[in-house]
Amino acid sequence: MINSKKIFQLAQQQGIQSLELFTKRTARLSVISYRNEVENMTSADTTSLYARGLYNGKMGYANTELLDATTGQFVIEQIKENAEITDSEEQQQIFKGSPKYKKVKTYNPLLEQWTAQDKVIFAKQLENKIRYLDSRVDDARVEVEYCVTETMLENSFGLKLKSRRNYFVIYADVVVKDGDVKKNGYSITVDNDMQKLDVDAIAKEGVDNAIAKLGAQPCDSGRYSVIFNPEVTANLVNFFVKNAIAEEVQKHSSVFEGKLNEEVASRCVTVTEMPIRNDYTGAAFDDEGVATYNKPIINKGILKTYAYNLTTAEKDGVQSTGNAQRTGAGKIGTGFNTLCLKPGNIREEHLIGSVARGLYITSVQGLHAGMNPHSGNFSLQAEGFEIEDGVKGRPVALITIAGNLFDMFKDVKAVASNSKLSYLGVECPSIKVGSIAVSGK
Repeated sequence: MINSKKIFQLAQQQGIQSLELFTKRTARLSVISYRNEVENMTSADTTSLYARGLYNGKMGYANTELLDATTGQFVIEQIKENAEITDSEEQQQIFKGSPKYKKVKTYNPLLEQWTAQDKVIFAKQLENKIRYLDSRVDDARVEVEYCVTETMLENSFGLKLKSRRNYFVIYADVVVKDGDVKKNGYSITVDNDMQKLDVDAIAKEGVDNAIAKLGAQPCDSGRYSVIFNPEVTANLVNFFVKNAIAEEVQKHSSVFEGKLNEEVASRCVTVTEMPIRNDYTGAAFDDEGVATYNKPIINKGILKTYAYNLTTAEKDGVQSTGNAQRTGAGKIGTGFNTLCLKPGNIREEHLIGSVARGLYITSVQGLHAGMNPHSGNFSLQAEGFEIEDGVKGRPVALITIAGNLFDMFKDVKAVASNSKLSYLGVECPSIKVGSIAVSGK
């Protein structure tokens, strides 16, 4: 690790007015099982240093993975050079610290007992479970990854913050075959709770996901009432709420500009950011060292706040909301940490039962190409199931759903109770939307 005390001393000697050091260590172990063999096992352990400092009133940046006796001087020189050539007029600042930080439990020590050999055994066991679960399973591949991240933020004002988290990712890819027809399915489990390592449940989810697609055909084109499952809802919520980022509002590129305390969604829609939680997604402070807190972004359809870092907050004369996130080379942007769509009181099967003619959508493709983040217009490939008279029926594929994201969230008719935390770090249940245009056959 670096000698931060020495770097701060060097910075002061060389005219840097204030300095921040953000160190991040990431250790990963990945095991892939294919045909009962370890197809690949990789491990990596990297530590990166992101530094920024005020020099002659301008913010300069530096980053490196070379941590040795030369690191301090390299970082200081890079900050000075970068500050001298920057043309940004933004008055960024190094944060002195929040009065209080809440504690979150993001590290599970029980995972330390899960050895590399245990991961190999689990991956092979899961693959074998998948292969023998159904006669239509044609192929399977399983990846087990374990990750530990440690961060430290310290600055020349004496602020020193640490965080540590660990989690596993279980990805099962399944191919099923019926006659000449093959379909792919998958399951993803991300958590740091050992109780979620249920090999039977993970295998069944992947196989069921694949088998459900057999016989899928396009439905008739038209307008349908649609239910999005939790995973698809999470993707849509993620895009929708990004319009509450203050930087986008200040650049006049957000539909939410000027909409504070106004209706932007259906009354069924309440989205809360929840960084204070005891799981692998928790975060007690943001990437500028500002204390985080749980807060509603949208409450019963009403936009309650924008998300700020220190710079954007100063522009609007408000306090940072603790949403700073580092982007390339350690520069500060804004983002969310664990968005949660408040679940309703209705079970998903009852939500499906309320639809006379519609679609249950289980996946969408092309979000980054087919979704305009500014206008909200979208055209996305999708698959799922038809709903007839309240019953989920035959699978559908090769269809396109189109509309406007902001109009769609105003058309949410109901929210189910089946909340699920997605791999995106967004927790959502299924939602029912009144009408969406579908292009099929």
